[in-house]
Amino acid sequence: CKYNAQRDKLKLHNELYKNLTRTTVYDAIARIRTSAGITSDKFFGSFIKRNKDLEYAILDSNKTLAASFTYDADLKSNRPVIIQLAVLYTSAYGERLIRVHTLGINTTDDMNLVYKQCDTSSIINLFVRNANNQASNVNF
Repeated sequence: CKYNAQRDKLKLHNELYKNLTRTTVYDAIARIRTSAGITSDKFFGSFIKRNKDLEYAILDSNKTLAASFTYDADLKSNRPVIIQLAVLYTSAYGERLIRVHTLGINTTDDMNLVYKQCDTSSIINLFVRNANNQASNVNF
């Protein structure tokens, strides 16, 4: 479908405005930490992994990070599991800043509760990323 000025000018204007005015940060280093009993084992996204750190050249609202977690110890039911993401980055003004997101999730033995509370779009996204990663590592 070719560009049509009459039809597409508003969409072009809105997309240019969004891309030119969104907040962008540079030289970002992210790390995921978890409470005892679970570990983050796989990461998906556009980054370079160095030890436990995930390094991004640029981060903005269009970038995503997907991670999968495994439990490696007995988790007690109805006890919180803590997941924390810390990001060290440089703002557009040259300031080095840190942003921390912490999430507490209660554990349960009831699978119905798990399925009721899950975000299916995120899970499907993670499955697709995992399948893509596995397919790109296959030698034909």
